[in-house]
Amino acid sequence: MSPSSISAKFLKLEQLDQDVDPAETTGVSVDGTGQIGTYFYTAPEIEQRWPKINEKADMYSLGIVFFELWHPFSTGMERHIVLSDLKKKGELPSDWVAEFPEQAALLRRMMSSSPSDRPSANELLQHAFPPRMESELLDNILRTMHNSEDTSIYDKVVNAIFSEEILSTKIQDNDTETLKLGRNVTSSIQHTDLDTEIRDLVSEVSAAVFRLHCAKHLETIPMRLLGDSVQFNRNNVKLLTNGGDMLELCHELRLPFINWVVLNQKSTFKRFEIGYVYRRSIGHSPPNRYLQGDFDVIGGDSAITEAEVIKATMDIITRFFHPESCDIHLNHGDLLEAIWSWIGIKADHRQKVAELLSLLGSLRPQSTERKTKWVVIRRQLRQVRFN
Repeated sequence: MSPSSISAKFLKLEQLDQDVDPAETTGVSVDGTGQIGTYFYTAPEIEQRWPKINEKADMYSLGIVFFELWHPFSTGMERHIVLSDLKKKGELPSDWVAEFPEQAALLRRMMSSSPSDRPSANELLQHAFPPRMESELLDNILRTMHNSEDTSIYDKVVNAIFSEEILSTKIQDNDTETLKLGRNVTSSIQHTDLDTEIRDLVSEVSAAVFRLHCAKHLETIPMRLLGDSVQFNRNNVKLLTNGGDMLELCHELRLPFINWVVLNQKSTFKRFEIGYVYRRSIGHSPPNRYLQGDFDVIGGDSAITEAEVIKATMDIITRFFHPESCDIHLNHGDLLEAIWSWIGIKADHRQKVAELLSLLGSLRPQSTERKTKWVVIRRQLRQVRFN
């Protein structure tokens, strides 16, 4: 039993890129083995195909990781812009440099265009970052919590985390950081009046269309308590209560509904829901909250239910846009499998071919960069084809 579903996020444009597609943040580079590498993390000597590559290329990649740890991004688009400026121009955000001058100096060494100017791994370990004694102390505490049968140790750690003294200090540190960076204090108002009106209108139109298709409004619980037997999903937002229990916020609206369908043995059902889902943020920021709309159809002929989903989609879209300006692109695993079979790509090669082709997704069709990188990708595709 598998529902035909449509999910739509009613978001501002800059919020849409939180779950960044790999094609938007990757480019083509070739390492010493002729393999494709991740664009932002690839050292210049690898991109320029130097004949000899040493461990200093890893220092360049580590520099990007180091920067991401010290500079949280609000959105995937912000990350793309900042890392692009860093890689192409060597520019760092001025406010970040002002607050973390030592980290900025170390980062510039790690990302030097000349490999010989980058620190070695031993030199990096002797640097002031990270503080090794505190790290070793934390490792010992975590090891004790994991190995000890005394559950009171875990309770003591949780109580310490939620103690008023520690929380007060944390709040003061956050306020100080906000003032240093000149940021506005987080407002309790998420959207402007106009944004809220537009969102409400889209939600009302969508709900009306779903009801015309005889769908019932069925809400899911926005969070659940995780037990020992539940398998964790690392992408879901998890919160720790002051009692030491872990809560998981709703990642998408469909899975809880499927669980309800199975539990109640429903063979036919139509439902819709427009509610909030949550995504993990980068750094010390609250979870990102998005409004998602689901229209689920259980039972019936699959072709008919899928056609109904497409019809419902067009009914909503054409309330806001002219039909001739809208296109529907179908993305389904069965369609992809049919394409693989028709062009003769073997099953064990399909994942590799898909990864290579996805690297072209963020490049303009007629751009010089695309043509240049296509030469490399085509060579890789040929190697996969004839292996």
